[in-house]
Amino acid sequence: VGNSGGDPALNDILNSYQERKRPRTAFALFLADYREKILRDNPNFAMSKVVNIGTIKWKMLSKEEQEVYEKKLQ
Repeated sequence: VGNSGGDPALNDILNSYQERKRPRTAFALFLADYREKILRDNPNFAMSKVVNIGTIKWKMLSKEEQEVYEKKLQ
């Protein structure tokens, strides 16, 4: 998972996510890429808001765009 820009609370969340036993998903890869843009445009957003926006954006992607992230898992 990428650097959150030095936010200690966000780093704790991201590190916790990395320690989970479940494998990453295509959505998680997408969110890792897209999270930086969301936070750059909206630096005061809580992580829950970032995830909500990321979920909406993920659902708006075409199947082909989602497959790019699916292929990264293989």
